[in-house]
Amino acid sequence: MTHADLVATAVAWLRRGTPVEHSDFPHKHVPAFAEIVTYANERPDAIGWHQGLSTVVECKASRADFFADRAKFHMASETSGMGRRRWYLVPAGLVVASEVPAWCGLAYAMGRRVDAVKVAPLRSIDDASAQAECLVLASAVRRHVLGVPFDEKRGRFETVREGDARRIADASR
Repeated sequence: MTHADLVATAVAWLRRGTPVEHSDFPHKHVPAFAEIVTYANERPDAIGWHQGLSTVVECKASRADFFADRAKFHMASETSGMGRRRWYLVPAGLVVASEVPAWCGLAYAMGRRVDAVKVAPLRSIDDASAQAECLVLASAVRRHVLGVPFDEKRGRFETVREGDARRIADASR
């Protein structure tokens, strides 16, 4: 699976519902978005909200990418980085649960199916991370209000470059 495949799978999984500790009912995340670019110092591959609590899914298509993630500032401690719940979504068998930080969950992507290997625990996040989450959500709301086209299947707003290309194509018809 490519990184783009994993991201699309992550958004769909958030919307269908991710498992939660001590509950038989998955949490369905609406809204859920993929890779929204903002002024926040982190850009999660997929992020969604359920009853005000955020869940982040980081998608890793290779072991090298997975281990490189540990050097990023948002993995410095249990309270840094977005996501009251934080998951890694990887192709089946790429990493094992013991390689994942204690405050993160692990799920395997097998085509459109996702199997939770280790459920992400609820965690506290620092103020900077909470503010970054608000930036992502506010950016999504702003784009919606401005009428920026949204691809529901991919969970993505149209980028400026995509919009320019679409307008040029429409004008040449």
